[in-house]
Amino acid sequence: MAGLTAWQSVFEHGRVRAGQRVLVNGAGGGVGGFATQLAAHAGADVTATASPRSTATVLRQGARRVVDYTTTPLEKGVRTPVDLLLNLVPLPPEEATHLNRLVRPGATSSR
Repeated sequence: MAGLTAWQSVFEHGRVRAGQRVLVNGAGGGVGGFATQLAAHAGADVTATASPRSTATVLRQGARRVVDYTTTPLEKGVRTPVDLLLNLVPLPPEEATHLNRLVRPGATSSR
């Protein structure tokens, strides 16, 4: 189920293509791990959030950079606007809305 959810998020809803910048918020989880692999396989430049214990795994799954959410605010860890934001972390609505600032105008946010 996690793999199917990731597939739908990355390809059916996100329509990820090579060269796009993708942010997977919550890459250390089941759906996030699959989403990271699928986006990287599609040729996307993947930035992922994970804890220190998941960093090595997320990098092996294809993320080019990992933001340690326990020490770094996402706004400081993601310097270039992304083409697709996959937010897999349960956040209050005001925090989830705040993440949209990381997405370039006209791009896709999947929360």
